[in-house]
Amino acid sequence: MGKKYDVNSKGIITAVRIYNDDKGMMPMAELAFAYGEPVTICWADTEQRGFYMGAINGYTLFFDEREKVSFENFRH
Repeated sequence: MGKKYDVNSKGIITAVRIYNDDKGMMPMAELAFAYGEPVTICWADTEQRGFYMGAINGYTLFFDEREKVSFENFRH
């Protein structure tokens, strides 16, 4: 297992904004910290996301700006 995020460096993550990249294919996430500059990661990459999981708690706000598709639009 890799390195873990040190909460004492930038504090907890106060908000996560999830959006699609410019091509609309990859979910990206902008992480806002209690103090310090925001960080952008690939939300689909479990290794990148896992590094920060210790800083996400029940008070973290999530904003999912990806396009929503209704269940009826999925076809096999």
